[in-house]
Amino acid sequence: MNRLDRSPSNYLQQHAHQPIHWNEWSSELLERAAAEGKWLLVSIGYATCHWCHVMAHEVFDDPEVAEILNSRWISIKVDREVRPDLDQAYMAASLAMTGQGGWPLNAICLPDGRPVWIATYLPKDRFVAALRQLETVRAQHSLEAADYAEQVRQALNPPERTIAPLERPSDGALREAMAQTWDDSWGGFRGAPKFPLPATWSAVLRWSRLNSWPEGVHHVNRTVSCLLRSGTYDLLRGGLCRYSTDGAWVLPHFEKMLYDSAQFASLCAELGTDESLTALGETLEFMERDLLRPDGLFAAALDADHPDGEGRHATWTHQELEACLGSDAPAWFDVLSRESRLHDGAWVIATGSDAQPHPHSLPGFSKLRAAALHRPLPATDRTCVISWNALAVRAFADGAQRSGRTEDRERLQRLAAAHRAAFADGSVHAHYPDGRVNGPAFLDDVVYSVHMALRCGQVLLDPEWIDVAVEWFERSRASFERDGAVYFAPEGVDSPAFADILHWDDDVLPNSLSLWAECALILGHIRQRMDWVDWATQWVQRGLQVAWGQPSRHASWVALAELVSADRVHWLIQPKQALGPRPIPPSPLWGPLELPQSTFAQCCSMSACLATVGSADEWDGGPNPFRVGFHASTEEDAGTGRAT
Repeated sequence: MNRLDRSPSNYLQQHAHQPIHWNEWSSELLERAAAEGKWLLVSIGYATCHWCHVMAHEVFDDPEVAEILNSRWISIKVDREVRPDLDQAYMAASLAMTGQGGWPLNAICLPDGRPVWIATYLPKDRFVAALRQLETVRAQHSLEAADYAEQVRQALNPPERTIAPLERPSDGALREAMAQTWDDSWGGFRGAPKFPLPATWSAVLRWSRLNSWPEGVHHVNRTVSCLLRSGTYDLLRGGLCRYSTDGAWVLPHFEKMLYDSAQFASLCAELGTDESLTALGETLEFMERDLLRPDGLFAAALDADHPDGEGRHATWTHQELEACLGSDAPAWFDVLSRESRLHDGAWVIATGSDAQPHPHSLPGFSKLRAAALHRPLPATDRTCVISWNALAVRAFADGAQRSGRTEDRERLQRLAAAHRAAFADGSVHAHYPDGRVNGPAFLDDVVYSVHMALRCGQVLLDPEWIDVAVEWFERSRASFERDGAVYFAPEGVDSPAFADILHWDDDVLPNSLSLWAECALILGHIRQRMDWVDWATQWVQRGLQVAWGQPSRHASWVALAELVSADRVHWLIQPKQALGPRPIPPSPLWGPLELPQSTFAQCCSMSACLATVGSADEWDGGPNPFRVGFHASTEEDAGTGRAT
């Protein structure tokens, strides 16, 4: 029988009606598979995945497929949002075994979960043919299959080894390597499909500013500007689609994941151009309007599918544009015919590269936006994933810092309080609309929440959030450091994956390891915990051993390298304190701030505080430590080095 009907997972509920005897992943199920000598089908997806929907209808709804699976296999459905540890393990195996990855991800496995075959979407005939062939493998070559599965496991769980240290490249060589795969025409990286990767460009921007590299800043600006005129950014409703199917950002994969829009908003805030700040406001408005749940937590994603076809909620036919725009329609047709393309007979709203006029300047834009906002939303996955929610709250913190408005700080306080209540003692991974929760928390849940708490402390000038960050940081070390090693999954997770995958490179989500080190560095300075600073420095040094070889894929580590050098100087700030030299107090806040504040501030190196200042208003064109990119110019100002 199908056992998914009681799961709170939106994705598993989508498969609860199917004739396949689906099960949830559990240690009891693996024990049953071993006792019965059956291999597993482990099928991984998520609720808003277009190709998951296609395969569900074409393959998993089919009675013939169900008969084969029910009689010869044990079938398991996994929601990647609920068990990211399983998803990462099988995705790593897919990339190692086939060179490809994606969802739905379907693995044929031994009873203990080690994979022997993996594929993404397959139509019914190919999927059934693969099952038939694998039945023969199981019957006639089971020992060889077991050997192969063990080779995969060992490849993904290599023994701890010392990585040969690489010398830091010269600035020129590092810049050349960083930019080697950049797309000089459309921004981002060359190739397709093309992912926005906001965390990567945020790190590139930070490193470029610290090292006075205008080309790096320009490329980040180009990337954002091109996105803001593309189909990958929703010009009418706001928010970012998951990726573009082409190299010019024109035709997106239409689903919208919370984490993409959240990180993009933070990048826009950090970039700080007029255009990016407009997009910041639009993206935060989208997140609050379309993804915020009544309980103050954010839904995970909006679906790509529509009854009339993929993405139809976001595309416009010729007739629809004429009806909405009237006499303004010809101007839009002129732009769309040159810069965009039709998708299933309807226009993707894209207006071209940053060399083209801004879409807001096109006649009738406000009418078209109003019409778009009256369209019904696609299906929404209302699961709150704690790690993604932390990214969203951080985006609102960045927005509040940029605007300085009281109402934005008050909104941030509400969102942060909701996150804190849902995360509880730091053990929750997913929170469902009916109040049920899923745990335990994974590494990214805790690390992203620590960083979120730090940003709330900075923006709200409230030391309580620093206390929260410390609490969650200490939990992270207790939960994910074991026997001298670090793990993505905590020790209490039910039936761990066959491999615990830790990513050293940057990807669609922020690098958990580098962000963990950054949080440790900040909290170590704040709380005078030099053991935390040393721990962070050791992690950065390990990360750089990988990063120097491929800096474009490890920009977060490269940016961190600048913060642990001996001559680097940092600003710590604390509100409403008297001026004067003193040790780092127990609850200061980490700077810099964008706006003038009445604060106590210290300029601190890796081991000592060198100077104090009052507020940004005290300078008339002089050095301002509350400004991003401030560089101390004299020893009297801030000792040696540069403030960050």
